[in-house]
Amino acid sequence: MYELKNLDCGFVVLCPERNVPGLRSTVRSIGKYYDVPNLCIAPKRTSKSEMDEMKGICETIKSGDTYTSLINKGLAKSRANWNFFIFAGSTIRPYFYRKFVVFHDNDKDIMFPVVDRKTNFVDGSMNGIFMHKRVLKDIGKMDEKMDDLPKAKLIWAHRAVKCGYKFKAILGARVI
Repeated sequence: MYELKNLDCGFVVLCPERNVPGLRSTVRSIGKYYDVPNLCIAPKRTSKSEMDEMKGICETIKSGDTYTSLINKGLAKSRANWNFFIFAGSTIRPYFYRKFVVFHDNDKDIMFPVVDRKTNFVDGSMNGIFMHKRVLKDIGKMDEKMDDLPKAKLIWAHRAVKCGYKFKAILGARVI
């Protein structure tokens, strides 16, 4: 049935608010429990001094200014096959990885934590999504120009289901 697996995973830290202390805290909490690649995705409006400071913490790349553009760039540039998407300022707890990988069936799983009893992907939290890098090839990018994030997630999720992907809400895996 469900068992602990060893997947090639990494963390993509989304930093839309250019929160350098939050990035530092998040990368430290990841490093405390996991020896995996970290990648920070910063918005286009990030200044050179902020980028230099972020690059001193972990590998950092600029993206567009929308959440969807941050996720798209994170998937495209990540070094791991499986990636957790978390926001700068979040703290990763021990055994966070285990809560997801036991429900892994194949590379067409997209997992996300249940937060505030929201068990569907569209209304659910963006903090803690776990998916394979291959979704970019199979499904394509999320719409980067749309201001309505739930609508962008809905359109993308519809394409994902058509391509055979399964969305799995994981209880007890909330990112703090």
